[in-house]
Amino acid sequence: MESHMDLKQAIYSLRGQYSELWQSTSPDLSTLQDKYTAQMQRSKEMAMDRFADQTILLIKGFNGKHDDTLWGSRLKSLVYNCGVDILDLEGTSMSFLLEEGFCDVTYDFTAGSREFDACFKIDDIFQSLRNAWIMCCIQRLMGLKVEMTPSVFAYSMLYPYTDNYLDHSSASEAEKNQLNQRFRRRLAGENLIAESLLENRLFRLVGIIEEQYPRRQFPMVYEGLLGIQTAQERSVQQLDKRGGRSSKLSGSDILDISIEKGGCSVLADG
Repeated sequence: MESHMDLKQAIYSLRGQYSELWQSTSPDLSTLQDKYTAQMQRSKEMAMDRFADQTILLIKGFNGKHDDTLWGSRLKSLVYNCGVDILDLEGTSMSFLLEEGFCDVTYDFTAGSREFDACFKIDDIFQSLRNAWIMCCIQRLMGLKVEMTPSVFAYSMLYPYTDNYLDHSSASEAEKNQLNQRFRRRLAGENLIAESLLENRLFRLVGIIEEQYPRRQFPMVYEGLLGIQTAQERSVQQLDKRGGRSSKLSGSDILDISIEKGGCSVLADG
């Protein structure tokens, strides 16, 4: 309990620190070495739209039965061209990145998400993949093998489910609060019986994390997950009863919530 209180205090302190830093930052844009004309910007935006469309088509066509090498080669080609032709990154850097296992993680995650939930949407796969890629970057920075571990998969899958329910569903405020309370209890280690399909999926994903990281040996894993859950619960305050932006929150409140939720997400990634 003491370590959890220390973590909560650290989150509170860091949230205030970075909120103050943001507020004190000059609104003037930094002077960048590379300059782009309006025509160049439009051209790159169109190219990025094509990249997104092609990537969506590639993932839509994924069914786990394609030749792994061919599917991976197409993905690597798309990502390489995006980095070099659109983002103006160095080809050697992109080649290094693509050979480090990121594309393998993309393949494994797409296959795993479809196996876990055949109804998982393309947009949800993209949302989940973004988090998985961040965790892969952390693996790389720490000198670990870049791979889709059970916890990388499970944690990345958790929040499309809760985000969609809390932010976009027609559920009542009471129903959303009940889900948050029960999900918090499961994250804290209670062995609850799922009362809905959504709870069943959430609880199964927590179980996958528990198998890789037993609670007694890795308590900070679950304190990190509870940290983002607290931030998730605070973020619901941004919505009014009709699902629009709440008029009760100030810009400072919204900034605090955004910093806490984003920061706790990366904390749990680590």
